[in-house]
Formats: sequence, structure tokens, C-alpha cells
Amino acid sequence: MKKPPLPTTADHGLRRRAEIPLTNHRDEALRNDSKGRNFLHEPQVHAVLDTFPDSCLLTGADGRISFANRSAEKLFGYTREELLTLDISALVPPRVRGDHQQHLNEFFHRPQARGMDTKGEMGGVRKDGSEFPARISLSPLWLNGEQMVIAVVHDMSELHSTHEAMRIAREFFENTFVAAPAGMAIADLEGRYIKVNPAMCKFVGYSEQELLKMTFMDITHPDDLASNLYFRRCLLDGEFPSFQLEKRCLHKDGREIRALMGVSTVGDKSGKPLYTIGQVLDIDQLKHAEAALVESQRQLRSLSVHQEGLLEDERRHIAREVHDELGQLLTALKMDISLLRLHFGQDPSLLEKLDSMRTLAEEAFHVVRQVASNLRPAALDLGLAPAIEWLAKDFSQRWDISCNIDMCGDEIALDDVTATTVFRVVQESLLNVARHARANEVTISLQCGNRLLLRVEDNGCGFDPSAISKLPGLGLFGMRERIQALGGTLKIDSGSGMGTKLAIELPFSQGDCT
Repeated sequence: MKKPPLPTTADHGLRRRAEIPLTNHRDEALRNDSKGRNFLHEPQVHAVLDTFPDSCLLTGADGRISFANRSAEKLFGYTREELLTLDISALVPPRVRGDHQQHLNEFFHRPQARGMDTKGEMGGVRKDGSEFPARISLSPLWLNGEQMVIAVVHDMSELHSTHEAMRIAREFFENTFVAAPAGMAIADLEGRYIKVNPAMCKFVGYSEQELLKMTFMDITHPDDLASNLYFRRCLLDGEFPSFQLEKRCLHKDGREIRALMGVSTVGDKSGKPLYTIGQVLDIDQLKHAEAALVESQRQLRSLSVHQEGLLEDERRHIAREVHDELGQLLTALKMDISLLRLHFGQDPSLLEKLDSMRTLAEEAFHVVRQVASNLRPAALDLGLAPAIEWLAKDFSQRWDISCNIDMCGDEIALDDVTATTVFRVVQESLLNVARHARANEVTISLQCGNRLLLRVEDNGCGFDPSAISKLPGLGLFGMRERIQALGGTLKIDSGSGMGTKLAIELPFSQGDCT
């Protein structure tokens, strides 16, 4: 039989050495081998094969391993000496040894480079009995007239793990995509749908087959299309990784549906977009509920303002009744006491009693005026600025806390509801300062321009604004609700040891300052 040429990796010098008998045998197992087998143990060849990342094994038709490189030692867990005493079948799992032997027989019958099976993969077994997936490639080699086979074994464990991870990821995506309660769709760069889930079909009323013939533009409300296209163009240009927007979608039956849509891209290794994946949430009911909630809050605030107006009317009525009716009675009583003094002033014991009665009447009259002022200060009828000045003076006298006032020089003309609400907020703020702040100075500033600005600031101990609802009385939470009912805002800035700043802004125009 004509000998094929040696592999191209062996030069003429190596061929000559393969013909030279060797007398320096490594061990008893190699003494019976042909000279050609020892060719692979030449230092140069040995060094080259040891650099291979894959395992290299040499065997003949008898199945005995006559060469193994360093990678084979590491892969199978045997030393090189141990490998040279083994049959090649010892390195494959027992369940496939029959198939393995059949492949070897076929190879030696028709020697040509090939894989061990149709897939090019066959498992291996290590010294400790553990198995691993492997791709085994066979190449024929003739040495000194003997037909040999070089088996290159590539460990497929990492690749199999990667494939399994990819399979799990694909399965997870498919299951998530199909079972997702939100509508999901994958579209190409022109916006044509290439995959949709059942929730998406249900959302717009089209079947999967119908949607796959459509684009996202076909189900977008015309008035929302421009913004949708703008964000999509920015997304594909790489200006941002994803976007989210509210839009109106068109149902198959013609209805408009409010939706919250989020879109991102899936790209290749270089980051170039391949297609887009979008998620659509039906927020139609949410929008209706939100509108109902806003309307409910508006009605509640209107009711609160109305109730507060009724309360102020009642306070005004009671204050007037107390001041006028009870005040007149006390005035008459004081006059009667004075007349009694004129007629019976000669009796010392009676005079003392009359003086005591007059003192009590004066104290009662003072209490009546105080109650009437607390219910509805007479200064409030003169305007907001005079009422705040009266309140600051009364506060300083009652609590011995300095109260400074900084107001614009113009007279501020407000409707009674607004003026009363602002006055009550200032009154409640000062009461909170007196009870909780441990302050010795308060500043009230009132400015008008495009908006009315009111600030109440103290130098007290401060508090945690999150505990607003725990304060007694009207409470800062109640203050905020009343101001918001008038279209304004109330802000609190405070902290431990920082004092407290309360700021109110209300719609206002320069024409209201006269």
C-alpha cells in the first residue's frame, strides 16, 4: 500500500527522524511500540503538541493510547503515564462505548478526517467518573506503515452551559411575552409588527394575523402620532435608551383608548438597533378614576370653603350678638350700679358691695369684648392688613413674644372669604408658635404683586414637617387645604433647631392693591 505523505506540520527532517530507531524508551509500555509512535515523543513535536489548547490523543486500530498531550492530562484527570496504559474506550462514557467502537471501525475502514458522530459531538469521562460534553475530531496518520488516528477532543462544557442559558433565557422570554398581562409587541425599524402577544391583541381588538400586517402608526391616534414618531426617531438615533409616553390608541371598533407606552431597542453587538420592543398598559380606567378623583377633590374643597364660610358667618353673627346684646346688658348694669352709688352712697357696707359689683361688670364686659374679637375681630372688617396688625399686637401682649410686621404700603383689597382665610391661617400659625415653638420672636411679612405673598417666620425649636397632621386645632394640613381651595399654595420649611417658616402664595393682581 502506498504511504500517504506526513502531515504538513512535520518537515523532511522530522520524517527522517521518524525512520531512525530509538533506543531510549520511556517505559515498558513504549518498548513494544513501533519507531513511528516514538516520533511523537521527539522534544520538538512534543513541545508543539503540548501547546495545543485541545486534547490530542494518538491510538492505533488496537485502541491503545500511544500519545497524549498536556491538555489531555488536564481534561481527563490522568497523568500522561496513566493515559499511555489505557485503551481509548476508557475515556468515553460506558453507555456510548459501543457507538464509539463502531465509529473507530468505520474510520479505520475508510480513513478520512471526520467527527465522531453526525453532530460532531460525543461525551467524555474523566478519571473521577464525571462526564462532560465533547466534540471529537479524527484525522488519519500513517507512521512506519501502521495506520493510526489522531483524536482531537474539545471540551464543550462551557459552550453547552452557554447554550443552556440561552435556551432558558429564550424560554423565559417566550413565556413572559405570551403570559404578560400588558400588551407587548416587537416591531422592525419601520414600525411593522413582527411579534405581538395575546394581551396586545385584546387591547386593540385585532387578531395576531391582522396586527402582523400593520404598523404601530395604524393604531395610534392621529393627534398623538407626531410625538410618537419624534420619540421613536430619537430612540433609533441613540439619543436615549428608551422612552415612555401617554398616547391614545385606536381600537378596532373605533374607540379611543388611553395607554401608557414604553419602548426600547434591541441591537447587535455594535449597538446598532435591530428592532424595537414595546409595552402598552391600558390606563383608560385609571384616567377616568383620576378625573373622578380630581373632581371629588375639587368638590370637597368647595364644600370645605362653603362650610368655612358658613362657620365664619356664624362666628360673625355670634360675635355681633355677644358684643351688641350682651354688651348692652352689661353697659346697662354698669349704669344701674352707678345710680345705686348715687342714692345709697352713704352706707359704707352697701357702697363696698356696689364697687365689687361694678368691678365684676367691667370684667364681664372685657370678657365679652375678648370673646367677640376671638370670634370675629372688628378690625377684619377694615381689611386684611389692619386685622393682621391687630392680631400681632394682641399676640405680643398675650404671650410676651415679639411680633414684627413687614407689609407693603398699599391697601390690600380682598374678598371677605380670601381675607378671612388668610387671617385664620396667620392666627393658627401664631397660636402654634405660642404653644409649641418656644420662640421669642416672630416676623409676619405681607407683599402683593402678581401674587399675594405671606410669610410667618419664628426663631423657635422647629419641628418635623411630616408630623403636621399630629398638631392640634386646625393644623397645618387644614391650612394647606383651605389655601389650595382658593387656588394658592402653602409651604412649610422647618427642622429641629431651625425655627419654622410658613409661606403662602395666592392668585393676586396689582389692581387689588389700592
